[in-house]
Amino acid sequence: MFTEMVSVNDLIVAAGNGNLGLVVSLLATKVDVNGTDEKWLLCTSSLGHKLTRQCCSTFAAEWGGRQLGCTNRGANFNTTDENGNTPLTCAAIIGRVGVIRELLDFGCDIDQVNGGGNTVLSSAAQTDHTATAPSLLDRGATVDAQDSIGCSPLIFASARGYIDIVRLLPEKGAAIDLTANDGATPLMLAAASGYIDVMQLLLEKGAAMDQTDNDGYSPLTWAAGHGQTEAVQYLVERGAEVDKPTVREVTPLIGAGADEDGFTALFRAAQNVHYEVIRFLIEKHTAVNTRGYGGSTALSSATARGNMDIVKLLLENGAEIDQVTHDGATALVAAQEGHLAVRCLANVLVDHGASSDLSDMYGNTTRMLAAQNKHFEMVECLLKAGASGKLKAQKGDTALRFTATGGDTECIQLLLGHGADVNEPGNNNCSLRNEDTSTSPRFF
Repeated sequence: MFTEMVSVNDLIVAAGNGNLGLVVSLLATKVDVNGTDEKWLLCTSSLGHKLTRQCCSTFAAEWGGRQLGCTNRGANFNTTDENGNTPLTCAAIIGRVGVIRELLDFGCDIDQVNGGGNTVLSSAAQTDHTATAPSLLDRGATVDAQDSIGCSPLIFASARGYIDIVRLLPEKGAAIDLTANDGATPLMLAAASGYIDVMQLLLEKGAAMDQTDNDGYSPLTWAAGHGQTEAVQYLVERGAEVDKPTVREVTPLIGAGADEDGFTALFRAAQNVHYEVIRFLIEKHTAVNTRGYGGSTALSSATARGNMDIVKLLLENGAEIDQVTHDGATALVAAQEGHLAVRCLANVLVDHGASSDLSDMYGNTTRMLAAQNKHFEMVECLLKAGASGKLKAQKGDTALRFTATGGDTECIQLLLGHGADVNEPGNNNCSLRNEDTSTSPRFF
């Protein structure tokens, strides 16, 4: 039928279209079965059992049996695509159990890794094809194989909530608390995603509830940091330590107001989506004034991102409003760092007694920083609250000098209207009236 060498692309197209008859006919020609990284075989693995079985049988009959890499023209069944996936991996990902069996019968490497370091079992654990993992484990797949970042099949399945696979893997010998490179356990990943059924199963299998990762985060901190209220409740009811600090001194309460990594560095961390988690932890009598990384508290963490409801909740439950960080900043100082919604927190903080004249380690008061950042609404709020216009930073700067440098005419007029003195000398003993103000508006 075919009188000339047939292009391997013809074989790829035929396999991709699921044309069994044409594939068999092409295999009977002089087509190079190992050409173009054998994408035709990857195609057959994705399409189904019958096509792959016929192709494998054709190789076995015509080119010397089941041994891979055989002489003559046997195909390489461990060929890979651009992501390092073999035909076996492709079959596992889409749940083709029959194809998996055929490929394994022809000697495919069951533990060959792809570009991400995942074995076939790890790839299967990231899908919800429940029959795939058993078929691989029954043929000797390594149950605790870890990828390039240390994730095991159990970690993958736990993180995605695949309860049937999570149930199977420990029965086949998977280590329940095997950690990834960052120290994360299957329970931590399940807690972060809120999979209560998976968490319950892992704990029944002996998972450590208070084990911590490399940064000291426990499953409870993971759950709190990701806003998983039900997971937090479940762990606390099971006896998880509520105020357990991390390596960075981050408690679950601070983690609930922090960014997704749980960090609470000054002026940065604090998300506005974990109100229910914080309320629950407070109900469990967690300490609201515990200092975290950089001396930050849950209040300063929430204030820096504008969590109005969380700020009110913390203040109503005993948060110290003028507690300072290692940089000397208070929650009110943190509030001036943000957008309009954040700066509106100044009213809440002032109403609860926040001092408007406390300064950070550089001597900058909240009003100075707000003026420098052109936060007119906050400057106005602080002035109404009685903020002093006489204080200077370490370099001799005043709020008016900060504002003049930034060129905010509205703030300048506001400060002048509240008694700011243009003759007050700065760090160079020169007043604003006398120094070069070419880069700012001429009010003086």
